[in-house]
Amino acid sequence: FLVSASIQSIIAQRLVRKLCSECSEEYEPLDEEIRSIGVDPSQVVGVKFRKACGCRACEGAGFHGRIALFETFEMDSHLREMTFREESLKDITEAAKGSGMLQALIIDGARKVLGGVTTVEEVLRVTRSNHGEIA
Repeated sequence: FLVSASIQSIIAQRLVRKLCSECSEEYEPLDEEIRSIGVDPSQVVGVKFRKACGCRACEGAGFHGRIALFETFEMDSHLREMTFREESLKDITEAAKGSGMLQALIIDGARKVLGGVTTVEEVLRVTRSNHGEIA
């Protein structure tokens, strides 16, 4: 009861490496790669992804700095009631996704890949569970 009554929203973050602005290169992603970050390939026709290369500026790493991926969960009255009734995490998560109250890490990661900030591999590294499922 106390948890469901007091939470307004929850924010989680994971850090991913940012591509080096000096040496990253564009490439044409495969459809499988686009799907792996939860994006429909038909929605991003002609969009180029970027990959790490390595130069003196990034000391050969291809990355320089980090940026956060954010997951946000906003509590509404329906989700509050589900929490109060101690419904399963799976049911609460599905209801939050359905009502638009949950933005998953993978969604923010996809935005940052499409914006040329990081790579698909980086996003998948921090959003996949130990079992290979997207968290």
